[in-house]
Amino acid sequence: MKRLLIVEDSDCFRRLMVDMLKDYYDEIYECSDGKDAGIAYAKYKPDWVLMDIEMKEMDGLTATKKIKSEFPQAQVIIMTHYKDLEIQKEAESAGAQKFILKDNISNIKEVLAIR
Repeated sequence: MKRLLIVEDSDCFRRLMVDMLKDYYDEIYECSDGKDAGIAYAKYKPDWVLMDIEMKEMDGLTATKKIKSEFPQAQVIIMTHYKDLEIQKEAESAGAQKFILKDNISNIKEVLAIR
Protein backbone atom coordinates (compact mmCIF):
# COMPACT_ATOMS: atom_id res chain seq x y z
CA MET A 1 0.00 0.00 0.00
CA LYS A 2 1.46 3.35 -1.05
CA ARG A 3 0.90 6.30 1.30
CA LEU A 4 1.60 10.02 0.97
CA LEU A 5 1.45 12.82 3.54
CA ILE A 6 1.03 16.40 2.31
CA VAL A 7 1.91 19.11 4.83
CA GLU A 8 0.83 22.45 3.37
CA ASP A 9 -1.04 25.43 4.81
CA SER A 10 -2.79 26.34 1.55
CA ASP A 11 -6.00 24.35 1.11
CA CYS A 12 -5.95 25.13 -2.59
CA PHE A 13 -2.40 23.86 -3.05
CA ARG A 14 -3.14 20.69 -1.05
CA ARG A 15 -6.16 20.00 -3.27
CA LEU A 16 -3.98 20.50 -6.35
CA MET A 17 -1.43 18.01 -5.00
CA VAL A 18 -4.11 15.45 -4.13
CA ASP A 19 -5.65 15.81 -7.60
CA MET A 20 -2.24 15.36 -9.25
CA LEU A 21 -1.25 12.31 -7.19
CA LYS A 22 -4.47 10.50 -6.22
CA ASP A 23 -4.08 7.89 -8.96
CA TYR A 24 -0.59 6.94 -7.73
CA TYR A 25 -1.21 6.50 -3.99
CA ASP A 26 -3.63 4.24 -2.15
CA GLU A 27 -3.92 6.72 0.72
CA ILE A 28 -3.15 10.44 0.88
CA TYR A 29 -3.16 12.23 4.22
CA GLU A 30 -3.09 15.98 4.77
CA CYS A 31 -1.94 18.42 7.45
CA SER A 32 -2.16 22.20 7.35
CA ASP A 33 0.76 22.88 9.71
CA GLY A 34 4.12 21.40 10.61
CA LYS A 35 3.01 20.95 14.23
CA ASP A 36 0.65 18.17 13.10
CA ALA A 37 3.10 16.50 10.72
CA GLY A 38 4.93 14.39 13.30
CA ILE A 39 1.69 13.00 14.71
CA ALA A 40 0.40 12.22 11.22
CA TYR A 41 3.69 10.59 10.24
CA ALA A 42 3.67 8.37 13.33
CA LYS A 43 0.06 7.37 12.72
CA TYR A 44 0.18 6.71 8.96
CA LYS A 45 3.87 5.92 8.18
CA PRO A 46 3.70 7.36 4.65
CA ASP A 47 6.20 6.45 1.93
CA TRP A 48 6.79 10.16 1.23
CA VAL A 49 6.08 13.47 2.94
CA LEU A 50 5.58 16.59 0.81
CA MET A 51 6.47 19.43 3.20
CA ASP A 52 5.91 23.14 2.73
CA ILE A 53 8.47 25.42 4.41
CA GLU A 54 6.39 28.40 5.53
CA MET A 55 3.53 27.57 7.87
CA LYS A 56 2.04 29.41 10.84
CA GLU A 57 2.81 27.46 14.01
CA MET A 58 5.70 25.24 12.94
CA ASP A 59 7.71 25.66 9.75
CA GLY A 60 8.52 22.74 7.49
CA LEU A 61 12.23 22.64 8.28
CA THR A 62 11.55 22.26 12.00
CA ALA A 63 8.86 19.66 11.31
CA THR A 64 11.23 17.75 9.04
CA LYS A 65 13.94 17.71 11.73
CA LYS A 66 11.42 16.40 14.29
CA ILE A 67 10.13 13.67 11.99
CA LYS A 68 13.64 12.59 10.97
CA SER A 69 14.81 12.49 14.60
CA GLU A 70 12.03 10.02 15.48
CA PHE A 71 11.82 8.24 12.13
CA PRO A 72 15.22 8.32 10.38
CA GLN A 73 13.79 6.30 7.48
CA ALA A 74 11.23 9.05 6.68
CA GLN A 75 11.47 10.41 3.15
CA VAL A 76 10.70 14.12 2.93
CA ILE A 77 10.48 16.42 -0.05
CA ILE A 78 10.57 20.12 0.77
CA MET A 79 8.28 22.28 -1.40
CA THR A 80 8.80 26.03 -1.55
CA HIS A 81 8.59 29.18 -3.66
CA TYR A 82 12.13 30.18 -2.62
CA LYS A 83 14.91 29.50 -5.10
CA ASP A 84 17.53 30.42 -2.51
CA LEU A 85 20.44 27.93 -2.39
CA GLU A 86 20.80 28.57 1.36
CA ILE A 87 17.24 27.32 1.97
CA GLN A 88 17.99 24.24 -0.10
CA LYS A 89 21.04 23.58 2.09
CA GLU A 90 18.90 24.06 5.22
CA ALA A 91 16.39 21.55 3.85
CA GLU A 92 19.18 19.01 3.32
CA SER A 93 20.50 19.68 6.84
CA ALA A 94 17.00 19.12 8.23
CA GLY A 95 17.02 15.69 6.60
CA ALA A 96 14.98 16.22 3.44
CA GLN A 97 15.86 13.86 0.60
CA LYS A 98 14.65 16.18 -2.12
CA PHE A 99 13.73 19.79 -2.76
CA ILE A 100 11.25 21.11 -5.33
CA LEU A 101 10.14 24.59 -6.24
CA LYS A 102 6.39 25.09 -6.23
CA ASP A 103 6.80 26.83 -9.60
CA ASN A 104 7.92 23.43 -10.94
CA ILE A 105 5.36 21.35 -9.05
CA SER A 106 4.17 19.76 -12.27
CA ASN A 107 7.47 17.80 -12.08
CA ILE A 108 6.46 16.20 -8.79
CA LYS A 109 5.78 12.84 -10.44
CA GLU A 110 9.37 12.71 -11.70
CA VAL A 111 10.66 13.75 -8.27
CA LEU A 112 8.62 10.94 -6.68
CA ALA A 113 9.77 8.59 -9.47
CA ILE A 114 6.18 7.87 -10.53
CA ARG A 115 5.78 6.40 -13.97
